[in-house]
Amino acid sequence: MSDTAPCPTLLPLTCAVQKYAWGKPAADSLVAQLTGVTESNENYAELWMGTHPKGPSSLSSGELLVDWISKDPTHRLGGVAGTFNMDNGGLPFLLKVLSVGKALSIQAHPTIDHAKHLHATLPQHYPDANHKPEMAIALTIFEGLCGFRPIVEIQQHLKHLYSLNTDLRDILQEQEPTSEDYIKHIFCTLIISPRLPEIVSQIYGALQGKEHLPADELFLKIYKQHPGDRGLICIYLLNHVILAPGECMFLGPNKIHAYFSGDCIECMACSDNTVRSGLTPKFIDVDTLCDMLDYMPGTATSQKLLPSSTSNITSYIPPIYGDTSTKIKDFSVDRIQVDGVASIPGKASCAILLCVEGQGTLAVGTDVQTVAAGAVFYLTPDTGIQGARTALIARGNMLLFQAYCHQ
Repeated sequence: MSDTAPCPTLLPLTCAVQKYAWGKPAADSLVAQLTGVTESNENYAELWMGTHPKGPSSLSSGELLVDWISKDPTHRLGGVAGTFNMDNGGLPFLLKVLSVGKALSIQAHPTIDHAKHLHATLPQHYPDANHKPEMAIALTIFEGLCGFRPIVEIQQHLKHLYSLNTDLRDILQEQEPTSEDYIKHIFCTLIISPRLPEIVSQIYGALQGKEHLPADELFLKIYKQHPGDRGLICIYLLNHVILAPGECMFLGPNKIHAYFSGDCIECMACSDNTVRSGLTPKFIDVDTLCDMLDYMPGTATSQKLLPSSTSNITSYIPPIYGDTSTKIKDFSVDRIQVDGVASIPGKASCAILLCVEGQGTLAVGTDVQTVAAGAVFYLTPDTGIQGARTALIARGNMLLFQAYCHQ
């Protein structure tokens, strides 16, 4: 290969679609619409863009993207993405579109060290040794749970639940609410209790014909999707977060969360490690979840990631987290609104670019590509001198999302 840095190249991708029970029928699913499906009895849940082996993207020639990258990772990944040393030259990030029609699991994702341990001891349930921080950027009104509620709200909800089911107080034997240990005691005692499914069903019966708290309304709605599921108790303990289009939740390691409804862009480190405790037919590992969770309380508002913006680009950059001030560089996402002509600065990292709506063209150098909703491209990195990178020129009226490694 030549040592001369090539001009960035736009490569059209064909991407994998995942059909899960919690997805939406084709007529209502953005995932189906972006992939050209209008009629189907199946539920379209996720569009995967990247090199993850469960849903790898391919070039128009049919060659897998990961195989193409592996032939020249220096020029095709760039220095930023190349430092992650992923298997076979794979990308360190995975970009998705989600169409959520039904609540999916109460879950959290491990740190890298924890992921290595889980993969070594239970590889059938934890299939790789990578962490999985992720973010969800709403495309429609997007609803879910994220992080533990303030202690005062948890206490109010427990008092309400005691009035509906007297057995709960005996099970919990509450501690003084002076620290995160209080929340850990409440959550773990309940979620591990073998009586919880029965109690959840009794709460549902006791709520019939009564005036409801906001959490009760959500409980009744999700109960119809997952009757008797132990995960339903989390509605009273976790923040109910509603994102407007463009708003974002960042889900760092050990942050408990669940998605309930809506369409979103999701981006994450390239991993499939998920520790679950309910609202799913998949493997549930409540002991591991209880040991790993971040029990720091917060408000629903505090769960939202505040992006930075320029004239037409909104950047969602993972925050620093933890006592060691860990900076996640696996991924960041730009939301790019094109109304006429827009210049998108080149990056030292490779990128995946998705058009969610509209149409137009994308040009880098002499390479011009026609774009419509559902088009996905791999953009090779610009390895030129900082300050003299080749801009991507977008023309038309489009909403684009670009995932890349943060410098």
